Amino acid sequence: MVSNQIELDRRDRQILNLLQKNSALSNIELAEKVSLSASACLRRVRSLEQQGYLEKYVALVNRQKLLKECTAFVFVTLSHQSAEIFEQFEEAVRELTEVQECHLMTGSSDYLIKLVYQDNAAFEKIFSEKLLRLPGVVGTETRMSMKKVHFTTAIEI
Repeated sequence: MVSNQIELDRRDRQILNLLQKNSALSNIELAEKVSLSASACLRRVRSLEQQGYLEKYVALVNRQKLLKECTAFVFVTLSHQSAEIFEQFEEAVRELTEVQECHLMTGSSDYLIKLVYQDNAAFEKIFSEKLLRLPGVVGTETRMSMKKVHFTTAIEI
């Protein structure tokens, strides 16, 4: 453990678990749920933020309401493996708003990209006009999601 990080106790873990489920909880509500005073709870939350355990607070939008309910997973193979080509590819992929996630992988593909889009026409446009033009891309293999079976952003702490 890095020397400037705090050791998480039971209450810190409770706070992290509760905020993962609902980051809109007020400090008073959070304090009640973890049996702390509001000021003690706020001190703990601020400490967790400063230590980097809490990166940011977000709202999850309903993708179906926005008609962006299609998901594809694209395995990407690059021309060669080098720090320079990885850096160029990663910088370019961060600029694509349709990309939800991008992972450097082991195995036969170099990267796995998760895309969210409206329909097949939108996917074709993203794929041909953006993905295939990313630096170093020489091959792709795409898998379309038929149904989201489970989704969570929370990790058990």
